[in-house]
Amino acid sequence: MSDRFDVVVVGARCAGSPLATLLAREGVRVALVERAKFPRDTLSTHIFEAPGINVLGRLGVLNRVCATGAEPIRHLDFRHDEFATRVEPTPRPGDIGGAMSVRRFLLDPILAEAAEDAGAEVMMETKVTGLVQNGRVTGVRVSSGGSERELSARLVVGADGRNSTVAKLTGARKYHVVPSERCLYWGFFEGADTDPEPEIVFHHWDGRVVIACPADSGLYQVVVIPENRLVPQFRTDLERAFMEQARACAPVAEKLRRARRVGKLLGIVRWESFFRESAGRGSMDLCSCPSSRWSPSHSFWSGARTRAAQPWVQSSPPPAPKCGHQGSLPIDRRSRSRCILDLTDMRAARMAHVAHPSTAADRPPHESPTSSEAHDGIGSDTGISASRERAPATPGECRIAQPDPVGVSSR
Repeated sequence: MSDRFDVVVVGARCAGSPLATLLAREGVRVALVERAKFPRDTLSTHIFEAPGINVLGRLGVLNRVCATGAEPIRHLDFRHDEFATRVEPTPRPGDIGGAMSVRRFLLDPILAEAAEDAGAEVMMETKVTGLVQNGRVTGVRVSSGGSERELSARLVVGADGRNSTVAKLTGARKYHVVPSERCLYWGFFEGADTDPEPEIVFHHWDGRVVIACPADSGLYQVVVIPENRLVPQFRTDLERAFMEQARACAPVAEKLRRARRVGKLLGIVRWESFFRESAGRGSMDLCSCPSSRWSPSHSFWSGARTRAAQPWVQSSPPPAPKCGHQGSLPIDRRSRSRCILDLTDMRAARMAHVAHPSTAADRPPHESPTSSEAHDGIGSDTGISASRERAPATPGECRIAQPDPVGVSSR
């Protein structure tokens, strides 16, 4: 078993596994490290949108996900105060569906298995205990089954969530920290009276927010997002407070008439939305990005809908990016063809902003950023893609685009 890799990805859930899959398919030596043993649930609202579904197709796992009983949802029941409509949104070219709900203990193992099938070395029940550093991050120390080892890599990626171990070990700074104004609770029901054509309900009125849709295994998911002032009510009687909020939404009340809840009601209260410095020398962080006022980024959603705008090349300290996900990660594999991973329109994969470890000190003195490196139009408009044609770039360099937010996709 080798301890030397091109990239070590820490976290094998819906950010790390897709990244490891795409890198491994391009011949990059990847170690995917995960402290949990799958299947295992995690806090998540489980719902993701069209770009996430497209990523599942790109990864080749969409059929396996649909085999859980989940299906792409193409109809929307929308209400904002007095405005209400039921519509089938016009998809973008290539979109498979508008939304999907899959519980994470079903989804995450599928994604991790895809990474392993692609050639990544997947290490479950393995905990990162420290970084290996020599002027820059050159690997990680891990512990598993009572033994420790070092994994060396040219790049370490923290894909381990908003409480990222990699971010803590690198001292990544949080900024634009904003306390939540709402809390969030969700549950799953069996026996709901669902429509022949599955639809997602999104109602926001009188200070209430309710989201509901069909999920995997024939279940129906309901999410309520009350204001923080109602937290004491939820803590006093969670079942009563949740059902009062859910049944205040007429279409949800209709669907739940004969339904029975399955499993526990779960929730998140008093979280923070924030940006985080997304790279250091030898490391980068795929962190949760700031969300709307009422919700953290989750599942394959993150923050705002994006399109390519003007890119920037990271300096130190990095500029504060907008809620953006677009960049490219060229990896010099010397004797092999060069791999460039485009992270585009990353509502998918819970990725916020990606920046490269390299600074001016890393660049050979005879090289300087070219205009194409500083102002390259990056990527496509659909999910994660691998591009093999790109202007020359310094090994390990990352180009970042600041997107133009055009709407909120994180609920």
